[in-house]
Amino acid sequence: MKKIKILLILFLCLSLFFSCGKNDILDSTFEVAPYIQKTQNGIEYITSDVEGYFFYADSTFFEEPTYEDALSGTIRYKSGGTLSYTGLPDKDDNFVIYFRNLIQSEIILILVDKTNEVFCWRQLYLEPGQNYITTRVRFRLWRAGVNTFTYKDGGWTVVLPPSDAEEDEGDGEGDDDEDDGEEDDEGEQEDENHEEE
Repeated sequence: MKKIKILLILFLCLSLFFSCGKNDILDSTFEVAPYIQKTQNGIEYITSDVEGYFFYADSTFFEEPTYEDALSGTIRYKSGGTLSYTGLPDKDDNFVIYFRNLIQSEIILILVDKTNEVFCWRQLYLEPGQNYITTRVRFRLWRAGVNTFTYKDGGWTVVLPPSDAEEDEGDGEGDDDEDDGEEDDEGEQEDENHEEE
């Protein structure tokens, strides 16, 4: 009888342990609306031309993605070699993108617009309880100059290619530096309870 009681207690303890562990399993969705703005102070509109990839990876061990990486769905290790994407997102009828069933805590997201040759990326560090995250990114095409230009937008790093036309000296904002250090995050829709960084 004593052995049965011990086995019963052990079984209850194991059941409690595994039921509590289930709360720590990640299964998150990251929703992003990609917007285009062609001219300064112009209308922003959601674009249908964006494709995406996600990687279970930590950017600490990788080079910053290039446009070629974004096109091919790969990222490059600092130590050499490449990593292909883990998965692809879904897109709804309104062109909102959904990275679903994210089950690891360290994730790199990449979005690329082949039409305008612009892309963006971000690192996520997810925690249990972050089940749904909503955000947006803005491709401000008017910021392109004679050099490649990088800026931050609500957690995303956006990379614009050089513009085709020669820019006037005062017209190409940020031509000489890659990042103005400012976050372009007005109108950010990210849930404060699900801030991932």
